[in-house]
Amino acid sequence: MNLIKNNSVPTEDINLAAKAFGPDVATIKGKTTRPNPAPAVSNLVEILDELLKTHQDISILMNGLTVNSVKILSTILHGIYYGTS
Repeated sequence: MNLIKNNSVPTEDINLAAKAFGPDVATIKGKTTRPNPAPAVSNLVEILDELLKTHQDISILMNGLTVNSVKILSTILHGIYYGTS
């Protein structure tokens, strides 16, 4: 619009700078809304009665531990002798 007289910066350079730096991030974050979260989906699985009767006395023990500043969750299933970490 030639509002500044004797400006040595051409319009092309201003347009290239606008493309390089993009829009103002703070303005975009302030004017946009949060998208709606995805609805929860039920993942229920039917378990056979025979399987429930066979494994009704199983108990699970959990323990959290730290090894070299790494957090680990350890579980042991008594009754079938299975452990995970």
